[in-house]
Parts: sequence; structure tokens; C-alpha cells
Amino acid sequence: MRLLTNEKLWNAVLRLPPIKWMLNTTLEKCPECDKMHLEIALDDYVGRDYPKCFSCDLYSTIIRFWIGFLKTSLAVERSRVSKLLADPYSRRAIKSIISGFLDFGVTRPLSIHAPFLVVWNFTYKCNLTANTVTRMPATFPDRNYRPAKP
Repeated sequence: MRLLTNEKLWNAVLRLPPIKWMLNTTLEKCPECDKMHLEIALDDYVGRDYPKCFSCDLYSTIIRFWIGFLKTSLAVERSRVSKLLADPYSRRAIKSIISGFLDFGVTRPLSIHAPFLVVWNFTYKCNLTANTVTRMPATFPDRNYRPAKP
């Protein structure tokens, strides 16, 4: 049995009251520092040391321990983890994953609250093939148009 891929084990761990409390606390905003505990811990991990209250310092230490545990378990270099955790998009994804763990547990495929990436595919042509659709030439701006220089 592989520890990191056992869904039943991780779901049992996530249902433990202290773990559930810690994950909820991670996503809460500190009333004194006015930042999320997770954001403060990630800032600490990547080397951005801002003034923080005692409770944020304590939560940051615990969260950084778990980041270190995951880094070691997954055999990833600290520099790569720091670079990833400094990226605002990665931070948003981490928040969404933690929220998903709280609400849905560990699932395959992963259930999260917000998508990591949204791709909008669009063209300037109508792809409707129904006979009832009247096709009129669209008047879209020329993509190659460049305004004249004054």
C-alpha cells in the first residue's frame, strides 16, 4: 500500500477534528495581520518575512512543517517548491485544493472549488450548421489593421 496514493487513508485523516480545524484555520484571515494564515506561511517559506502576530507565526511554523513534509515525501528540491509557492496562480490553486479537501475529501479526479485554468476558444466564423441559421457576413475588425503613425 502506497501512503501518498491511498484515498481511504487520507480521507480518514481529513475527517479528524484537529486536521479539519487546522485546514479551516489555514484559510481564515487573521484579524490582526489582515492576511490569510496560508498566505503568511507561504510568504515565510519563500523568504518574504513580514511582521506578523504570535498566532500567525505559530500557524506559519505548522504550515511550513507540512510543506517541508510534502517536499521531502515527493522528493522535490526546495528551490523548485519556493519558486512554485511564490507564484500567485499557484497560491490560488493551493487555496482551491485545500477548500476542496475540506468539502469533498481526497477524490480521483480531484474535486476543487475553482478551475486552475479557463480557456476560451473563439473564432470570428459561425460554426452553426443548422438550416434555420441565416448566415450573414460578419463585420469584424481586420486583425492585421495597424493605425497610421501621426
